[in-house]
Amino acid sequence: MKKRSAGQSPRVDQQALINDNDAYQRKLLYDELVLLPDVIIQTDLDFYITGWNESAEKIYGLPGAMGKNLFEMIDIRFASDSREKMLESLKEKRTWQGHIHFTRFDGLDFHFLTNIHYIINEKEEAVCIIITNSHLRTQLLAEQRLMESEAIYKATIDMQQDGILLIGESGTVNACNKKALELLLMREDELLGKLPTGSAWKIYKPDGSIFPDSELPVIVSLQTGFPQKDVQMRIERPGDSDIWLSVSTQALIREGQFNPYAVIATLCDVT
Repeated sequence: MKKRSAGQSPRVDQQALINDNDAYQRKLLYDELVLLPDVIIQTDLDFYITGWNESAEKIYGLPGAMGKNLFEMIDIRFASDSREKMLESLKEKRTWQGHIHFTRFDGLDFHFLTNIHYIINEKEEAVCIIITNSHLRTQLLAEQRLMESEAIYKATIDMQQDGILLIGESGTVNACNKKALELLLMREDELLGKLPTGSAWKIYKPDGSIFPDSELPVIVSLQTGFPQKDVQMRIERPGDSDIWLSVSTQALIREGQFNPYAVIATLCDVT
């Protein structure tokens, strides 16, 4: 057996280090490129390139591309359709949207959501074509974050001890939690889209008089933007069973605007 002399360092695989470094650099480049704004290319009606933006230059390279055919310059593969169907849609509808796949000269793969449409002049004639490519990875990440946020939101409101209603700008119920359904003895499909007014339930004041729609907390907050706190009311539920609720509301108003776009209502059982 060959012995290693004292102090001798183990051999380092230089090629493996180079390969690992190349892979790391390629990943950094890819991560940088997918965060670029939309890739935009302009062509004439026969797809001969007449212009592009900075993102297109970084993604595609495009040396000497001006005046050359897009499909001869770039190896574009249609994932959700075919080139023939794209041309057919462009001819009939003046627009096409779908997924394309592109491999760069250095082997990096990109997947785009692509929109191709004509630019029309005042005579309703097509004068050129604009191709806009959005990175699917960025879009999918955004959709995933939205789905996760919605799941967290739903789980959070379902954990609340009080009933919660989200009232939209039109005055109808856009969302609710499980507790609200329990309190009102309704299914979700029955509650969503309803106006939370006397047209849906018989609602009474503590003195036994009918609660006018104009004085209901959700209506007051929706019309004025002012919060309402602990307004008590008796509601006749399906099956003629009554429940006493303490209702509080808070209007949601976008920055720089005055009119609410929604109202959050909390329902507390005080029967």
